[in-house]
Amino acid sequence: MHNFTSNDLLLYIFNEVPSDTRLEIETALTLHATLKEEYLALQQTLNDVENYELVPNERILDNILTRFRQKEDLHIV
Repeated sequence: MHNFTSNDLLLYIFNEVPSDTRLEIETALTLHATLKEEYLALQQTLNDVENYELVPNERILDNILTRFRQKEDLHIV
């Protein structure tokens, strides 16, 4: 049996493996608990990344807006 890597599992998750490899991975996932755990961890990480919400730092946002306003004032004058 093939020793599947994290990269193989990611390719599987993204449907980037040939059908024969897909079947091998699916079989391996049912037979090997550690591989299944790694697969589930990768799947959870991808779900977390998709649901991650970026929030800008207030200080940086204020700095950007201040510079924008300064440039805007220069064009008006």
